[in-house]
Amino acid sequence: MKRQLLATSICSALLLAGCGGDSTPASSDNAKATPSVDFSIVAIDGYLQHAMVCQDQNNNQTCENDELLGYTDEKGQLSGKITSTQSPFIVKTIVGKTIDSDLPEQTVEQSITMMGLPDEKAITPFTDLAYNLAKSAAGNGDVTDVLISQARQDVEEMMTSALQRESDQNYDTSLIWGDYVEKRHSSSNSAEQDILAQTHFAAKLILEIDSSATLTTAEDIVQELPKHQAAISQVDNKKPIPEPEWKDNGTISTNYPPLWWTYLP
Repeated sequence: MKRQLLATSICSALLLAGCGGDSTPASSDNAKATPSVDFSIVAIDGYLQHAMVCQDQNNNQTCENDELLGYTDEKGQLSGKITSTQSPFIVKTIVGKTIDSDLPEQTVEQSITMMGLPDEKAITPFTDLAYNLAKSAAGNGDVTDVLISQARQDVEEMMTSALQRESDQNYDTSLIWGDYVEKRHSSSNSAEQDILAQTHFAAKLILEIDSSATLTTAEDIVQELPKHQAAISQVDNKKPIPEPEWKDNGTISTNYPPLWWTYLP
């Protein structure tokens, strides 16, 4: 009896050893699925070249090595195949490697992480802000489509407030989503070009505010950005997009790069 129990224990411990003469291979149910779903993203501060692109399988908003899909090209793009579109995309810049097309003569000096949204090819400060608003509203729960829809609306209202001037008509909130860099360069409407240049600057300003020590939540950014309407409205479409700089007193300065640094598609 003891011998039989011992043999059974050994057999149980060595499941793959073929005990009892059964050499049936382990089930393939847990095998890694073959990527079969096409994806295509574009990472934008300016276009971000050599940035990491991951799919956040464990929902921790961190671009981890086992989630890495690849690196972006000179236009901030990456395409390939994935197993599912259920998990959001992440873009992470790498200090000393990633290049922002707005400052093409240097690599980035600060690592940033941006989250994408469902059904949005472009991953930008706007998608990241919306995702973080939805994540905050979800608490310990799931980031649902309803929460994302509400967060998108909050970002659109923020931008309407930040760009609205007395002489303007209502701000076209569809300009926020997608590749607003390409939209600006392909537009033949000077008024739209101005708005898109200001939208681009506002996106940069979101990242700058987010890096401040005093404003730490997505809700803080939504409240803060419209306060800098004057700086946003002064962005000149005929010049390269300036780099905003957050001051300790809560003001913003704008620093224009040389004209020859402008991205030309």
